[in-house]
Amino acid sequence: MNNNKKISIMLMLISNFIAGSASAHNIQVGEYHHNTAEIDLSTGFFNKKKLDIEIRIPAQDAYGFEGKSTNLEQEEKVNAIIDNLKQNISEVIALPSDANCKYEVNNINKFDISSEKYEEAHKGEKTNVKTTYWNLTLDASAYCNRSLYNEKVIIDLSKHFKNINKIIISLNTSKNRKFTLNKISGEFYL
Repeated sequence: MNNNKKISIMLMLISNFIAGSASAHNIQVGEYHHNTAEIDLSTGFFNKKKLDIEIRIPAQDAYGFEGKSTNLEQEEKVNAIIDNLKQNISEVIALPSDANCKYEVNNINKFDISSEKYEEAHKGEKTNVKTTYWNLTLDASAYCNRSLYNEKVIIDLSKHFKNINKIIISLNTSKNRKFTLNKISGEFYL
C-alpha cells in the first residue's frame, strides 16, 4: 500500500472518530429533561377547594419526536395526544372521588420552549451550558366541593406517556415542597 493511500485511510479513520465523538457528546448534552415530566400543583391561599395544575412533558416523550411537527401525520398525532390528555386529565391527576372535583383545561401549548442550565467539564475547566427544548404544556384547574388540604393525589402517566420514568413534583400549598417520583406513577398528600 502506498503512502498516499495509508494517509487517506488514516485521515478517514480520524475524521470518523472525531465525528463519532462529537455525536456522542451531543447526545449527552441537555439530556436531563428527557423521560422526565414536571408537574406543578398549587392551591389558592384563600380557596383550598381549587387546585391549579401545570404539566410539562418533553415533546420527544409526549409525541415521539423532538421539535415541532413538520408534516400532517405528526400534527394529527399531536392533536390526538392532546385530545386524549384533555379527556383523561382526571386519570393523570386523580383527586379523592368524594371531593367531586370538576376538571377544566385552561390552556395547552403544543410546543412550549423550555431551557435548562448545567455545568460541563472539559479538560479541567467548567463551562456553563444552556440548552432549549420543546415541551407539551397543559394548564388546568380542579374545582372541588371541599378543601384539598392534606388530601391524597395520585399521579399516573403510565397509560398516556410510557416513556416517562421520572416525575418532578412542585407543590405550592401550605406544605411548599419539591420532590421527585422515580417512576411513572405515585401518590402523595397535598
